[in-house]
Amino acid sequence: MLCLALDTSTPSGRFALAEGGRLVGYQPRNVTGSYANALLAAVDALLEAAGRDRAELGAVGVCRGPGSFTGVRIGVATAKALAFALRLPLYAVSTLEAMAAAMLAERPDREWAVPALDARRGEVFAGVYRRDGGWVRAAAEPCALTAAGWWERASALVGDPEAPVYAGSGAAPLL
Repeated sequence: MLCLALDTSTPSGRFALAEGGRLVGYQPRNVTGSYANALLAAVDALLEAAGRDRAELGAVGVCRGPGSFTGVRIGVATAKALAFALRLPLYAVSTLEAMAAAMLAERPDREWAVPALDARRGEVFAGVYRRDGGWVRAAAEPCALTAAGWWERASALVGDPEAPVYAGSGAAPLL
């Protein structure tokens, strides 16, 4: 089954096509303004580059946040519209969960990931995730805390603060 995945929750958007557990197409796109004008064009370019068509899609996946309110809203609304129009199942995943899975896929030597997004007002929206087969599971539920609060939580769960992979716009304040 060909699956379209959309992540518009941050300015570093990611769009992918996967089939049978294999990546068929991937297109990162940094958006400085709104995804409103760029999203469907990115989907069409991704399908075209893979030599595929919307009619071949079997499912749509989307990141549901946390992240930019406007970015999440546009991504979720577009994913829902595509799924409805094409009569496809729609799957929503946490942005932090997707980040953690990608971080650990890039670092097969690590078991822990701490994706973090800048939540503004001196807080970081983060979670602590552990590898679980081909995906991840949350060891600490995502929420907004001060960077020091997240550092304490992650250190208490993992033990060695150098064991996890850290990434995202909130990683610098956290570290």
